[in-house]
Amino acid sequence: MTGRIMVIMAGLAVVLAAASAAPGQTADLSALETQTSLSPGDEGRIREALKKDLDLVATGRENDEVSGARSRLLDVAAKAEATLEFRTAAAKVVVEELNNRLPVALALKNRMALAIVVAKMHNIQSGPVLVKLLGDEQNPPVRYWAAKGLANEQLAKEIVQGRGGMNVRDVLGSLRAALEKEQDPQIAGALFSAAPALGTEEASDMLAEMAGKEAVTLDLSKREGREALKVAVEGLGAAFDRDIRPPAVGRQKIVASLAQILVRVPPCSGSLDLLTVINEQLTRMTGEKTGLGEALKEEQAQWPLRDGKVADAVWLEEMNWVEVLLKSGNKDLRLKGRPASLEWTPGQSAGLTGKTE
Repeated sequence: MTGRIMVIMAGLAVVLAAASAAPGQTADLSALETQTSLSPGDEGRIREALKKDLDLVATGRENDEVSGARSRLLDVAAKAEATLEFRTAAAKVVVEELNNRLPVALALKNRMALAIVVAKMHNIQSGPVLVKLLGDEQNPPVRYWAAKGLANEQLAKEIVQGRGGMNVRDVLGSLRAALEKEQDPQIAGALFSAAPALGTEEASDMLAEMAGKEAVTLDLSKREGREALKVAVEGLGAAFDRDIRPPAVGRQKIVASLAQILVRVPPCSGSLDLLTVINEQLTRMTGEKTGLGEALKEEQAQWPLRDGKVADAVWLEEMNWVEVLLKSGNKDLRLKGRPASLEWTPGQSAGLTGKTE
């Protein structure tokens, strides 16, 4: 998690703890909570009952009142004792009303609270709002929660079914545009998790393409960058298993994306988990094998690294995967060209001695 988002999230957790201890102020909706059929008039009563908290989320000035209102709105839409029909109606009202208030939710605390509430509603009404919030260039935490909301499987299923006027192609276009601009690796990881949730062939192709591109632009010497790509690698593994197209059409793109990620990962001790996952995926997908697994075990045994030659051996096996995939016995999965590899030298391997990053 990047420093700025971590500080904001930590501060929010403290505020929430205090806010949750405060008495609830939402108007009494108990008469509606047991109903299995709600009329437009009932929705209007829910709207009126929640108005104060909706206003506080969007324009409240104090952190505790904003966070308290946020918690109460989430509680109303998730109340276990209430009927499904009530919870569904309440969630719909909350998202519609917060969408109306989006232009006036200007402060970070308000936009973040609004984004969290909408992201946790998991209904089709939240989809267009979350897509809007992906474009919030000034507030990284807002983009993070928008991406997390779109990664929800329940919402993704409704998008795939074309409900609420949404369609997969438009959502993927928004995710692609967000990834192309995103410089925060934590947010990139959240965006990567949204494509597998959609689970379509178009989503798999977009994930394969953008994961390969992000592998070139993200700094994979840093933990945050590696964590983002690990999310993508796991999503690519699931996409490979789902893909029923001819292998040369769909699965080859996934193998190529994994190869691109692989040769951008430096052989430092902090990379061992990511390299292990990629190595296992490539072996499983292609039936091929290199000495990377053994080289990784050797480096793990030396943690923290005492001999740069061990890291150099890992790097050589990373590059060996490219040679194997260019000539793979599975012709449909062969690489069509060499990926853009990280420039790495034995001197850099030697420089890793004693480091844990």
